Amino acid sequence: MNPYDKAYELADSLRSSSQYTEMKQVRQRIEREPGTLQMLQDFRKRQWDIQSRQWMGQTVSLTEQEQFERLTEVVARNSNVSKYLELESYFQRLLMDVNEIVGRVISEVSYEIPLPDPDVESDVESDVDSQE
Repeated sequence: MNPYDKAYELADSLRSSSQYTEMKQVRQRIEREPGTLQMLQDFRKRQWDIQSRQWMGQTVSLTEQEQFERLTEVVARNSNVSKYLELESYFQRLLMDVNEIVGRVISEVSYEIPLPDPDVESDVESDVDSQE
């Protein structure tokens, strides 16, 4: 059994699923409406900006959060964008699940790299400190 063949089978299975077909149709409807497409792109841009700043430990102002919440409410009222985001979320969860399933198999034969305990000073750090 070739894992690549199975990966292609999985891709074909996804492509023939009702969720894929529906997402493709919703995407086509969005692309036919320039205002709707622009709304989705603006939403994505703001979502990415806020999330990336949060991941980097930067503060997002209350005003920015409120503006994004209002934009989210507007986006949710658009049935095409709302459905697209719902289906996209479904596929993201599916990919995470598949990755977890495959990851479990790989972890059976992989060495786990121990993460350092932040409360315990490592020997490497003490060696560096003592040499300075």
